[in-house]
Amino acid sequence: MHMKLQELKLRYVQRFSQIVVFTHDGQFVDSCNSLAETHTWHGTSLLDRFPILSGLQDAIKIMDQGLKPICLPAIEMAIENRPGVFDFEIYVHPQDPDLRVWMIYDQTPFYRYLQE
Repeated sequence: MHMKLQELKLRYVQRFSQIVVFTHDGQFVDSCNSLAETHTWHGTSLLDRFPILSGLQDAIKIMDQGLKPICLPAIEMAIENRPGVFDFEIYVHPQDPDLRVWMIYDQTPFYRYLQE
């Protein structure tokens, strides 16, 4: 039995990435929970929970679908007790301009390698 390429890619990529959806004003909507469990985020503002996002609050609110994502490489922090070095990208949701998509990439092994 052959696994489809898309399924194979997702199987390996999901271990290093997580997608989080939130409103343009920071309210948590949903997450795939592949890196960190987010059940405690329900009913909270991610802008309050994560100072790095709070500092981008104005830019996040006025994003347009046509604009490039907000990219933040090499952020060293812990997400729900998972310390690491992460790359962040924030996009406007392709189906709802009031939502934002926060892509979290765990690049810890790569950045640790560069540091050594």
